[in-house]
Amino acid sequence: MTSSLPLLLDGPALDDALDDLALRATWAIDGVDAAGALVHRGTGVVARSSHPLAAAVDAVQHGSGQGPSLHALHTGEVVLLEVDDQDTRWPVFQSAARAAGARTVLSVPLRLADQNIGSLSLYSRAPRAFDARLVRQVEVFASPRVLGLTQWGFAADAAAVATVAGFELQDRVLVDRALGVLMGIHHDASVERARLRLQETADGLGVDVLGASRYVLAHVLRRED
Repeated sequence: MTSSLPLLLDGPALDDALDDLALRATWAIDGVDAAGALVHRGTGVVARSSHPLAAAVDAVQHGSGQGPSLHALHTGEVVLLEVDDQDTRWPVFQSAARAAGARTVLSVPLRLADQNIGSLSLYSRAPRAFDARLVRQVEVFASPRVLGLTQWGFAADAAAVATVAGFELQDRVLVDRALGVLMGIHHDASVERARLRLQETADGLGVDVLGASRYVLAHVLRRED
């Protein structure tokens, strides 16, 4: 079900949040050449992208009212589309994606309080770019806990987003995702408790927080296989 929940962000702040999500996805996820993020707003959607490739393809999708991003938004389903394969669901979108140079498209829903609030779509110029492990990684990246930690303003924990001095943006995204995973595993965990668990993991492994974040994410993905 598409959400009618009020967003804490609007106008330029919402645009900035969507820009941030699309850029984070492009930088943090292997094989992604462009990303687009959208949220349901009133009778339409607000959409932003990290690259002209995503912007061009998404414009066609929104104009036709059909495509994987909108499907993920309205159904809550994950869509993995190989652009060069035979697929009759969205021919206008598929033609536009092919013309723009995209060969693989992955769209995942963004959810809050068990309702769909939007979707995140990833585009790669390579065919077969996203395997099952990466799809799971993207689902974790787009989970409510992680979104709450990336300053979207949708979750109560958004103001407590973790910042790690000296880390590059991609590294901070990795730490944010690990914190979100820990909060998801320990359902009663606050951001502070997740930080403590991550630091304890780092101390136990003899690595820094970034290394512990990689360990946490790899452990969760192995468990999901």
